[in-house]
Amino acid sequence: MRLKVLHDGKAREVSLQLAELPEKEVASEKGDAAGSALDGVKVETLTPDLAQQLQLSGDVHGVVVDNVEPASAAAESGLQRGDVIVEVNRKRVSNEEQFETAISGAGSQSVLLLVNHGGQTRFLVVQPH
Repeated sequence: MRLKVLHDGKAREVSLQLAELPEKEVASEKGDAAGSALDGVKVETLTPDLAQQLQLSGDVHGVVVDNVEPASAAAESGLQRGDVIVEVNRKRVSNEEQFETAISGAGSQSVLLLVNHGGQTRFLVVQPH
């Protein structure tokens, strides 16, 4: 198939082939688009054992940051490994599923996080690159 495009004020024809994207790649792309402000962040549900390791009181609930890529927007905002994310955009999160649901609602917009860092609670705003 040939497609005519206009680029820098000049018309140009390009060839393209239409095909269906494999399901695995579709899921990956949806994940990338859904949480772009928090790309590079991996979390896990805060369990009583993890809370004890992090020396947190039993009343802290959320997801623990397992990894933050150094060049990510989240790292630039101050999010660190071991932080506990309690809320995403003012929605409480108690497990990974709730976290994923909350960030998917943000799309490519900034995300407001309520984070427990070493027993201190603070807000972080993560703006996508």
